[in-house]
Amino acid sequence: MKTKIIILFYTIVILCSCVKSDPLGYSEPKSSIYFNLVGAKVESFSTTLESTMVIHFPVNCSGLPSASDRKIKVSVVNQESTAVSGVDYLPIQKEYIFPKDSFSYNLPITIVKTGKLDTLELVLTIKIEETDDFANGDKFKQKSSVKFSNKIVKPILWDGFAFYLKPYSKVKYIIFLQLTNRKTFPTITEWYADRNYWQSVVPKALSGYFLDNYPVYDENGIIIQPW
Repeated sequence: MKTKIIILFYTIVILCSCVKSDPLGYSEPKSSIYFNLVGAKVESFSTTLESTMVIHFPVNCSGLPSASDRKIKVSVVNQESTAVSGVDYLPIQKEYIFPKDSFSYNLPITIVKTGKLDTLELVLTIKIEETDDFANGDKFKQKSSVKFSNKIVKPILWDGFAFYLKPYSKVKYIIFLQLTNRKTFPTITEWYADRNYWQSVVPKALSGYFLDNYPVYDENGIIIQPW
């Protein structure tokens, strides 16, 4: 009987100690992060006259949001990258800050326009590194890439609307994209869905740009005349 009492006593002590350390018998695992992106991002300096471009890689976290900022670390996958640090993109930061009370963050990487992009498409691939704040998440979403160049292709539809836009040039197309806040020429459906905008508003703004900034030279050194 005495033995049973002793065993019961130690059993109660063990159970009580367990309750104190973990009342529910569960501890929250470390949050994990992953790139919320399918496939590589594709960018071109053909849509801007700027010499740099900031690319945002969307990153999501699992688990509950934190009441404080947390640190993210990424590194370059050299075997899968053709871009050179300090030349084709600004060096990766030692760490980035995942904001508090948030499930997502857009991680910025700055790429640089160089002459080689006229004929080459460069690739930069980065991967997530584990930190004290985050574990690695979905193993298929731990890497992400951006492909970038300076290639610009004349839209097939341009000549069909040359009455409004006048002769094509790469510089004129870049200004066209900037003024319309687009990265591609409108489809024929988009064009006819808003004819007044594309056939009146945009041509007037485009001509006005070349008048206000006269002279603006195209890629062949010829002045683009307002109309």
